[in-house]
Parts: sequence; C-alpha cells; structure tokens
Amino acid sequence: MEFLMTYGWAIIIILLAIAALWLLGVFSPSVPTICQIDAPFTCQDAVVSDNSVLIRLGANQVQSATVNSITVNGQTCPVVSNAQLTSNQITTVRCLGLNLEENEKVTAEIDATYQKIGGSLSHNIAGTVSGQASLGSYVYSGDSGLLAAYDFEDNAQDVTGNNHDGTLTNTDCTVDGKIGKGCSFDGSTSYINFDQVLNTDKSLPISFEAWVNTAVNSGWQTIIGTDGSFAQIAINAQTPHFGQNGVGGWWIISGTNINTDEWHHIVGTFDAAGTAFLYLDGVEVATSSGQNFDVNHGVSLMGRYQLADGEWFQGVIDEAAIYDKVLTPTEVLANYEATK
Repeated sequence: MEFLMTYGWAIIIILLAIAALWLLGVFSPSVPTICQIDAPFTCQDAVVSDNSVLIRLGANQVQSATVNSITVNGQTCPVVSNAQLTSNQITTVRCLGLNLEENEKVTAEIDATYQKIGGSLSHNIAGTVSGQASLGSYVYSGDSGLLAAYDFEDNAQDVTGNNHDGTLTNTDCTVDGKIGKGCSFDGSTSYINFDQVLNTDKSLPISFEAWVNTAVNSGWQTIIGTDGSFAQIAINAQTPHFGQNGVGGWWIISGTNINTDEWHHIVGTFDAAGTAFLYLDGVEVATSSGQNFDVNHGVSLMGRYQLADGEWFQGVIDEAAIYDKVLTPTEVLANYEATK
C-alpha cells in the first residue's frame, strides 16, 4: 500500500503517456504505400483502400502494354479497369470490388505484358504495391447494382468497366474535387452526356448519388438528370430535391438548405413500389410514396436535366454513381462516411 501511495501518481502518468502514444499511432504505425514495377513500366503513385487499389502506371517507348491481372493479398481482383496502357502516358489502372478490412496491410501483385516498338514478341513484367487499406469511395465498390460510376480522375470515364463513359461539353474535369479531381460546370453551357445508363423501364428501382459544391444560391441546378423521364437530383435555391421534373412532375424536398462553396453528399432513390427517398450528408431528409415516372428513362446527364433544356449546374461535382437498385439508409451513411 505504501508503494502505491508513493509511486501511484507516477504510474498514472506513465499509463496516460502510453494511451496518448497509442492514440497517435506510435504502437500501430501506418504503413507507407510503395509501388514498384520493372522497366519499361513506371509507377507514378498508388492508393490502397478497403475496396480498391488504384495504380498510376506508365509504359515508355512501347508498341503496346497491358495489365493482365492484379492479385491483392492472394485475392484475384474482381474487376480491372483501364488495363490497356498508351505508350508514354500515365494511366490510372483500377482494381475494384475488393473486400478488405480498414487498416489491413496490403500487398498487390501486378502481372503485365508489353511489346517493343516494331517487335512481335510479348514480354512479361511484374510489379508490386504495398500499403495499408483506408476507406475507399463507393464508386470503386463493385456493387452489383452499380451501373456507372465516376471518380473524374480521367475525365468522365466509367470506372465500373460497364463502358458508360461520358461525353464532355464545355466541362473541366481537372479541377479539385471532393477526392482528387472533380468536374467544374459553368452554369450555362457545361454538361456531360453518359448515354443510356438506366434501363429504359420507368418502373424499375434507381438511385443517384454524388458529392456537389455549388457556386450559386439561386435557381434550379441539375446534378444528375435523365432525358425522357426527367428523373433527377437537383438543387433549387440552396435546397436539395429528388423527383420528376417538368409539367405534372413531383418532388421530395430537403428541409435543410446547403451553402455555396461547401461539399455536400446528395442521394435520391426510387423503388418499384413508387417510394422515393432523399438523403443529405448521410441522413434521410425526405420521403414520399405513391410516385411514378410518366415516361421511360432516356440518356443520363450531368449538369442539365434534359437534352432540350438546361437548369444548368454551376460549381463542382465529384464521386457520382448511378444504380439500378435502391440504396438502403445503411449504405448511404456508409458511403458518406467513407468519403466525407
């Protein structure tokens, strides 16, 4: 007892110091991400997360270059997108649909081939990426209901591999986004046409999801729109909306406004029974039942709600996704938390 009375304060201080060091990560240090690959390939950068590995690869002075496969902790990557490299250019190769734990230590093995300029023989190349998994964006999830997804690191390329690449009109996708790059819209002429992403059947479930940073606080602004059915998520005078635009349309409306020059996560969902939900920053803010779209779905758009009219978006959009399923409240919150 005398020992504790004499030295107890010192023991408490030591325990507090150990706890502080633990919180600072001294006893579980983060692992740096390292990318290595044999010449003539080069690795500019890599990002490791719980659902994906993104690798910025180049191939110098080659006739052709291909990433054949990526194996992550012994798991063959379910989806590899952007596997074809162009000589003397940096390409973001994506391994998607992984199921790792946050903070799990990761080793990815790259198997690639190339042909020399003027040659006909294929040469094998090996590379590795090592690091520690952070939480990954939902656009890389490999969700079976994910029809199209856009990280905007390579303009409007569909990162799911479903080939719904967007066509840019007066849109700059090299600006700072929520994560990495995003697309800037000028509010009068800028939009992206993704062609036919949704099933045309207006009765099927859908979900739209994106991070937005609006530059103006008045008027209608389309985030993701649909020609034909006019299904869209939008902002009107700082208030998020989801529904059907046009005469005879319907809306569910957030009770919470958003400010300019701030990032916000907006999701709209519609199920086969006609129930619609609107979420703002991971929280359900509006719902309505008994709704329907009057016309079948046409092409999907960003920055304008239909091909014949505008309601143009002004600001930056990032991490956009279109689904043929209803995102659950748990999924919406998890997507928000992973990317906020």
